[in-house]
Amino acid sequence: MTEADARVLNGQTILLVEDEALIAMEIEMILEAFGARVHGPVPDLAEAVVAVETERFDAAVLDIDLGSEDVFPVARILQRRDVPFLFHTGHGLPRELEQDFPQVPVCKKPMPADRLARHLAALV
Repeated sequence: MTEADARVLNGQTILLVEDEALIAMEIEMILEAFGARVHGPVPDLAEAVVAVETERFDAAVLDIDLGSEDVFPVARILQRRDVPFLFHTGHGLPRELEQDFPQVPVCKKPMPADRLARHLAALV
């Protein structure tokens, strides 16, 4: 990650929706190291929906598969609120991505957290 990317993330509030604890901790640590304020990690859909309906975020990192649910309802709310976000997934790419989110970046797991942060910085 470049110094310019780090400056972009400094002070930004980032929603982190991730149900895998180790991955979430790694992403959170990297984002905080670059000065971002991380909301989360949020491990499930219900909590994520409440967060996006009641809080303000500058950007979001969304794991697509949250156990038995997908994160697309959260993504739709973020779109309506004009909050930039990216998907972070270790699974195949669902059809909804092509149909409903063609412009949203998709980062495939495993991806080094600093590289993920660089992609996020490009959004904000």
